[in-house]
Amino acid sequence: MASYKGSTNTDADDEGRAEEVQKTKEDQLKKQKEGKGHWEEGLASDSESIIKADRGEVKASAETIKKLQEETAKVAGEKSRT
Repeated sequence: MASYKGSTNTDADDEGRAEEVQKTKEDQLKKQKEGKGHWEEGLASDSESIIKADRGEVKASAETIKKLQEETAKVAGEKSRT
């Protein structure tokens, strides 16, 4: 499944996305009814991902955390130059 973050997608990325989202939604609802539901990071918005991380509900390796910290520092550096 392709990763989706609303703030980083273009109109071209959205083509055909509705079918993929609907299929995933139906699968998630089926799993939830069976008690096997789980959160799908790839379908979450940036805001949902941030809230989940703030609550400590995201499983992440030390490597993933380091990568995110580096990306944050890079973005902060770019914004300070503007």
